[in-house]
Amino acid sequence: MQIHQLKYFIAVAENLHFGQAAKQLNISQPPLSQQIMKLEESLKVQLFNRTKRKVELTDAGRVFLQEAYKIIEQIEATAYKIQQHSNGETGELTLGYSSYAIFDVLPIVLREFYALYPTVNVKLKHLSTAKQLEAFKNSDIQVGLLCPPIEQKQLTLEYIYDQPFIVALPATHPLAKQDGASIDVKDLAQSPFILTPRDIGTGFYDAIINICFEANFSPNIIQEVNELHELISLVSTGLGVSIVPESLNQYKKSNVIFKKLNNDQFKVDTALVYKESETSPVVFNFIKLVKNVLKKV
Repeated sequence: MQIHQLKYFIAVAENLHFGQAAKQLNISQPPLSQQIMKLEESLKVQLFNRTKRKVELTDAGRVFLQEAYKIIEQIEATAYKIQQHSNGETGELTLGYSSYAIFDVLPIVLREFYALYPTVNVKLKHLSTAKQLEAFKNSDIQVGLLCPPIEQKQLTLEYIYDQPFIVALPATHPLAKQDGASIDVKDLAQSPFILTPRDIGTGFYDAIINICFEANFSPNIIQEVNELHELISLVSTGLGVSIVPESLNQYKKSNVIFKKLNNDQFKVDTALVYKESETSPVVFNFIKLVKNVLKKV
């Protein structure tokens, strides 16, 4: 029994006329009659009573018609699901993201992705850059949003977005009380610093150290914390200052003042990372969407 035989049978059963069914199927009548006979032989039952005047379904034919409808419906549903999967419209996406991405690029991208691909199951993993690289090795994530540079063995890295650094100051800090929306980095030389450790994100850490180096000082780091929201909380206590991505100014915290740097060339990059061997259509749909969305930002 073949799919085209089922379709031929349904056409004859609905028309109860071989000539009309053949016309509907866009084939000649003899091949249609032959296929129906082959179908009856394979089932070992007679599906139609045929006379010169009319064609009627047998009892077996009526039962088989209902089953044929179900089979065709199931085949079409399965084909649709396979097409959706092949097009990346269904499936699963496991995405790693670093702390600062959640304040900026991640919400924008996910909002668009959920709207376009509502049946894709997105699993989010909040991981530092270092942890994301480890997760790629263990195949725990498919895509990463992180701060470069990184070791790119068997990984594809694409720079997708950058944003300026700003300064987070305790409200009691003298620079927080000064007029003006921006400050010079060199004015932070005597302030204690709170940073994230280098081992969780070398690119992010080194960028801040280089900013200070260009201002001719080495920051006095008195505290390191793994998460940026913890860092901002410590700034609010008056413990120290920090240099953070601009998107963190959305993180409202009492007793913290954000100020721009006079030099807007100091920026932090966000990169999209995935395995060179990646084949998932879902992943490629996500990558394409990220690029398209960020063009508008």
